[in-house]
Amino acid sequence: MALVEAPEAGLTACHWHPSLRDHAAMAKVLEQALAQLPDPWGAAAP
Repeated sequence: MALVEAPEAGLTACHWHPSLRDHAAMAKVLEQALAQLPDPWGAAAP
């Protein structure tokens, strides 16, 4: 299990929802965290 902390969001989309920039920043953090986890199948993906 891993804890991934989301970056500070600007919340500049309508009704203070996360903007496209916020979502991109969250995706980048999540991708980096996933890359640090071991491969669950024991082999690299093709």
